[in-house]
Amino acid sequence: MSAVAGRPFHGVACLLIALATFGMSACAGRSAAKPHERWKESDVAVRNRHLEGGALDAQVRQGERVELRIFVTGPGGPGGVVHLNGYGLAARVKRQPPVSGFWARLRFHATRVGRFAVVMERPHLRIGYVTVRPA
Repeated sequence: MSAVAGRPFHGVACLLIALATFGMSACAGRSAAKPHERWKESDVAVRNRHLEGGALDAQVRQGERVELRIFVTGPGGPGGVVHLNGYGLAARVKRQPPVSGFWARLRFHATRVGRFAVVMERPHLRIGYVTVRPA
């Protein structure tokens, strides 16, 4: 029993109302990401040194956030390195969650306009291109 006779859960109810009120207002500011804040994702699969489903051809606008995921099975899986030329980015192919198998992830903010090659070393393979158009 709480201090108020006949109302055993009065304190709990007040706490829940306060949490709901302040929690809802706090969450309102963190609603779904705005379109310009979302990651533009592209996936590529490499099996036995060959691209499955064709080469990467990602088209993005300047200012967008981009995530490239390269899934590798067969030779070049563990220890391979994926590069995004022109941005100076590289990612090692390794086993990492949440997906089983070996893969690499390149995340970047598309600030430079142009066409940029994505290549893999060990084995050498041109994965495709990312084209960044002016905003």
